[in-house]
Amino acid sequence: MKLKLTCKEFISVNHYMNYRAVGRRVMAYKPKETKGFENRFGAYVKEEMKKQGWIKPDKGFIVMETTFYFPRVDQDCQNYFKSMCDIMTDVGVWQDDNIVMEKVNRIYYDNKNPRIEIEIYPSEVIGIFDNEEEYIKFKYNCEKCKRFKRNCSIHNKAIESRIQDEIVKEKDRWICKKFNSI
Repeated sequence: MKLKLTCKEFISVNHYMNYRAVGRRVMAYKPKETKGFENRFGAYVKEEMKKQGWIKPDKGFIVMETTFYFPRVDQDCQNYFKSMCDIMTDVGVWQDDNIVMEKVNRIYYDNKNPRIEIEIYPSEVIGIFDNEEEYIKFKYNCEKCKRFKRNCSIHNKAIESRIQDEIVKEKDRWICKKFNSI
């Protein structure tokens, strides 16, 4: 399951918000240009989700691969993820953008057709494990441990991507130092 999008207009995080002084406070607000971009890009993403049959993943990380075609050489891609990810969160591509792993494949310069090509798909990563096979091997051993039967916090944290001293990778296997055989 992949979602392919093309963002033909884009707003840098540098221009995403404006600020004005109100008394002694500074207030942030979205300018008209930002709101317009959010509406247009959000509607486009919703339409493409329906057309491509995208179903919001209920767990795990999501990969967002991008190829940038900038109109000028003085632009940098880091400034564009925030606005796109916020919009895609709002329209339901994913639950929260804290699970999105952004990846830039290439940067080109094309002043005739500037755009960002985006490909979104669920990651194979499961917690600290690179793929399902690694996780299944680890879990197989976990199931033979007394801690696993009691809802092991080490196992739970590992599938939440939390690094722990109790789990180490040796050669091609993950080992739990707290393993206690049943």
